[in-house]
Amino acid sequence: MQLCCHISSEMCNSHQCVAKLLRATSAQTVERDPTATENYIDSSSSTDSASSHPTEQGPSNLLMTLPPELRNHIYELAFTPEVTEEVYLFGDDSPSKALLLTCHDVYTEAKGLYEEAYRSFWITSDFVIDNAHEVPTSASDLKQLIHECDMPHISQLTIYDGEDGKMTFENGLWHEHDGGGASIELMIDSRGAKAEGMEEVLPALFGYEMAPKGDEGPSWWIYLTDGLGESDLTRFRACAERKKLSVAELLGAVEYCKAR
Repeated sequence: MQLCCHISSEMCNSHQCVAKLLRATSAQTVERDPTATENYIDSSSSTDSASSHPTEQGPSNLLMTLPPELRNHIYELAFTPEVTEEVYLFGDDSPSKALLLTCHDVYTEAKGLYEEAYRSFWITSDFVIDNAHEVPTSASDLKQLIHECDMPHISQLTIYDGEDGKMTFENGLWHEHDGGGASIELMIDSRGAKAEGMEEVLPALFGYEMAPKGDEGPSWWIYLTDGLGESDLTRFRACAERKKLSVAELLGAVEYCKAR
C-alpha cells in the first residue's frame, strides 16, 4: 500500500491526510469493547500484546516511517476536534483516540499528545447545557453522561433555563442572568453545610441552604456576593477561583436554575 509515501505537505495542512490515514487503518483497527470509557489513557495499562494490533506491514506502521515532525503534525490534526464556539456538555466532541488504537508504536509515541489535547479540550471549551429541566436529578444518572474526572477541568459553562434566563460558570463562581440583563454573582457549595469559619472570615457574606426538590438527597449552600466590600469581594473571588467544579456542584447549579 502506497499510503504514507504519497502524503504531501499541502495535504497535511488540513484534516484530509488524517482522514485518509484513518480510513486506511480502520479495517485493521482492533475491535473495541463498546462499554469502554472514553477517558484519560492509563499509562500503566499500555503493555498491549502484539496480537491486539495490526501486523508489521499495516498502514499504521508505515506512518512510523515518516519524519517525526510530520508525524507530530498528523497527531495534532487527529486529536483536534472540530467543534463550534459552544460545546454541548453531554455531547461526544472530545478528541478521538481512534488513531492510538491502530498500533502499539503509535500508541506509545502519541499518547502524551492525546492526553494534552484531551485536557486542553475540557479547559478551553465553552460548554453549554441547553435546558436545565432536561438534566438528570441524581448524581448517578448524571455520571452516565459525563465522567466525574473531567469536571474539575471545566472553566466555562452556561446553563439555560429553557426560557429567557441562564446561569454561567467562570473562575469558580456562578452568575445568574435574567432576560433583562441583570446579573447576580454567587458561589454554590456542594458540601451540604455552611463552610466552617466562613462567617468569621467574611462576616458580611450572606448565605443560605438550598434543599433539593422534594427535600430528598444532598443540599447545597448558596453564597451571594451582595453587600461585600471591595476587599472582601476580592478575597471571596480568590477563594472561589481555587475551587474546582464537581458533579455535585453541577447538580446544585441545575436545581438553582430550575427554581429561578
